[in-house]
Amino acid sequence: MPIPPKVVDLIARFDEHRDAYTSPEYNETQVRCEFIDPMFEALGWDIHNRTILQHQIGATDVAINHLVYELYDLTGEEIGIVEGK
Repeated sequence: MPIPPKVVDLIARFDEHRDAYTSPEYNETQVRCEFIDPMFEALGWDIHNRTILQHQIGATDVAINHLVYELYDLTGEEIGIVEGK
């Protein structure tokens, strides 16, 4: 999947104003409104529908976990320990 143009624009804007965005005065709410929400919307997420969003987050968590397990070549037993089973 190619990177959506909106995401490329967000990255460019962040790079242009990195000092302001990484300062202590720039807070979490601003980051969410100016970057995180627009990025997820550009990726096709319906961020205003909490049910869909929770499902997408859960699916993303599972995918990330599997990539990490593969990266570290974990056995089934080790995965069980990590997942608390």
